[in-house]
Amino acid sequence: MKKKHVTPFNNTPINFKQINASDFEGFYVEGNGKTIIEPRNGYISEPLLENIDLGKKDTTIINASVGQGKTTAVIKFVEWYYKTQDYIIVIAAPFKSLIEQYESKIKKESGLDNIIFNYQNFEDGLVNRKNFNSLHQKPIQILTINSLLGNPGKIALKQSDIKREYFESLINYAEDNGKKIVLILDEIHESIHNFKETLIFNLFKWNSVVHKTIVLSATFNEASKVVIKYLAEMTDKKIKIIESARHHVEDERLSDLHLCIYDSYHYKANSQIFESLFIDEGKKFDKIHILSYSQSLAEDIHKSDLGNKLNETFGEFNLCISKNNQPFDETICNIGTVFKTGISIEDENCGYFIILPPKSAQINNNNTGRFGIFTEGIFNIIQAVARPRVKANIYIIMPSPQKLIKVPKIPENYIKVTSLDYLPFDDENNHSPYYDINSQDALLKSFYFNLRENQDSGEQFVNSKTLDIVPIFPEYEKYKLTEGEKYYRNYYEIFGKNLSDYVYWAAWNNQFVNCKLRTISKVSLLLFSYGNVQNMLNNYYGKTFSKSSFFVLNSDKDCYIKFRSSLYSNNIIYKPEGETEYKSITPYRNSNFEQQIIAFIQRNKRVFNFDFRKKIYPPDGDMAIYKNGSFIAWKTPIDIDSMHKETYLRLAMLYSIQLEYIPKILTTEETALINAYKILYSYKDILLSQYTIKSKKGDLHLPIDSKIDFRIEHQIELNATIENLRKYDKNLKIFSFLQKSKNLVPIYKLLKDLFFVPKTTTITPENSTKKIKVNGIELIDFPKKNDYINLIYSIDDAWILQSGNGNVTEEHSNDPLYWNFE
Repeated sequence: MKKKHVTPFNNTPINFKQINASDFEGFYVEGNGKTIIEPRNGYISEPLLENIDLGKKDTTIINASVGQGKTTAVIKFVEWYYKTQDYIIVIAAPFKSLIEQYESKIKKESGLDNIIFNYQNFEDGLVNRKNFNSLHQKPIQILTINSLLGNPGKIALKQSDIKREYFESLINYAEDNGKKIVLILDEIHESIHNFKETLIFNLFKWNSVVHKTIVLSATFNEASKVVIKYLAEMTDKKIKIIESARHHVEDERLSDLHLCIYDSYHYKANSQIFESLFIDEGKKFDKIHILSYSQSLAEDIHKSDLGNKLNETFGEFNLCISKNNQPFDETICNIGTVFKTGISIEDENCGYFIILPPKSAQINNNNTGRFGIFTEGIFNIIQAVARPRVKANIYIIMPSPQKLIKVPKIPENYIKVTSLDYLPFDDENNHSPYYDINSQDALLKSFYFNLRENQDSGEQFVNSKTLDIVPIFPEYEKYKLTEGEKYYRNYYEIFGKNLSDYVYWAAWNNQFVNCKLRTISKVSLLLFSYGNVQNMLNNYYGKTFSKSSFFVLNSDKDCYIKFRSSLYSNNIIYKPEGETEYKSITPYRNSNFEQQIIAFIQRNKRVFNFDFRKKIYPPDGDMAIYKNGSFIAWKTPIDIDSMHKETYLRLAMLYSIQLEYIPKILTTEETALINAYKILYSYKDILLSQYTIKSKKGDLHLPIDSKIDFRIEHQIELNATIENLRKYDKNLKIFSFLQKSKNLVPIYKLLKDLFFVPKTTTITPENSTKKIKVNGIELIDFPKKNDYINLIYSIDDAWILQSGNGNVTEEHSNDPLYWNFE
């Protein structure tokens, strides 16, 4: 594992969802604003108690950072209400772990164990209609938000009768005994799905007895504002907002963050990468915990040989996943999915590993469950990273980022530093804009009204008719509640469209309050040897991109950039021709290896260039060996001879001159590069029209290198053009391209090599008696550009629709390479 020590940027303030009075038009927000509190010694319990009126009827919103002691503050609230004896406190949380945490802390603070009703009693069979009354007398009722809203889960169609009757009986008990209900809802962002229209009436059943609602979260989302409005309807539309300032925790509690780049299409439990991280790296710590995006992966690791090694190294490992209903165990090491929120890791000298979804999750958009426990996006990430409450080492295992999210005030070296010499962030196509999280409402409104406008004629029809069944397009607030968060995740990298992009941005820009980025590692090793690169690239593609439509859905240039950056996210070692030892390869330092990458993209993007394929799969270009029509075996692809610099430049010029007008969708860099190659191509005619020498026989020739004398305007233009090619075409680093020089002879020689057949002869120029050496002007045949990939600019037409390919889907449906990569 190769680590690179880095220093993050501090230019961007921590971007968090604010709750403002303007979010609640038509409600009564105390002071028409909000109360900002500052943590004391890192915690907010005391400032909160000083700024909340527990006896006042309202909906109080507490927007506080992770790790600032919200749970401790709630315990203080509960103590006040319990001692007053006029209240029944209903604590509703999204997870079993958080419920158990509340129960444990309340018992510890009160010294009493008979004042709490835990909803788990339903599951344990301890609740029946005969003991309703005795259970109602317990002043603290701890429930799930699911149960509070009557959500039956994914299988049943309605909540069980015993639960529904218990809650209705509790409401009646409060009414009959003059008790006031205080609803405390924690981590509300995790339970938005419960507040849909078919369930919301179960909340309003409590209206007659609710005195106060307290809503807490470190990661409020836009949809939670709709939930707050629902809750405030039960407190006479009165709202109080308390918000804590966001700061990094004190240095003694600030964890070290390590990003571990691992590009694999799927993760395997016995992966050597996992072993090197969990065992070799994990040995540095007294205890480790492994949070997996997937419970099946956690389960597979736990029962694998690696799981046995973990048990041998660290002692018993607790598998805590929803499938086995096993909670996080703070006394031993844990692996699972249930502790992304709701628990605190307080182990000294601890290693905490977070496994994000693999490459397949980024590629396969049709798999709705591909993100596992991180399906809700960035808020899940923020919560998961924040679990350590004392100094720890946090490792995030993730695929390489695809796009660089910018920042409002971009530092001068931001792109260069974050590119790490191999990520393609100097290309504008791989940039993603920054959006403040507090602009989400405006973004969604624009999308919503556009969506509704597109259906306007249909709505007009419905409104003009008397229909038996009247469809109703949801109002904006309801749409926000049900679809808003999905919209943000689907369209914006900074809101979780690609989790690796978000984590990479957040880490580099110090967005995690409990940790600071220290290292970025390439965790996997790839071995290549001269002559076998094409075969190994096949293997790498299969493991990293599998059977995705990678080559179909991406342009030539995008395929090349994405595949190459994924390849260099590994530690690559290479055994050169005739040598016995492997040597480390860095980007653009090994010309043959770089050209094999281009050849790999070429043969997979232009599968019907059979002349090229014959070089890879000699003698006939077929990938397979057949005998008497029967398949025998797959051929091993062989490496091609190096591509000539002149061939690359000719193709670059051909793809540039085909664009009479440059599309606006192309980047500034691509536009500059196209213009540079157009100018370079124009020198074929300039040389023929302005620099030829006529012989006495009337033939035209070009001067030899030492006799070229470019006009001043051409000198300036050629120097600027070559400089632009160096600046904007990184692929030229692969070749021995022109060095910076005031001498234009090398440029002239390059132009001749590009356009003319090399031939030197002796002539007598007209108007002269002295013989001189000259070069010929016979034009070189350029390659057919459609047979070769375009690495100059990205246009997202599917390759099968490019000129010259025809209806290849039907015509070549038997081609093994075509189907191999579909």
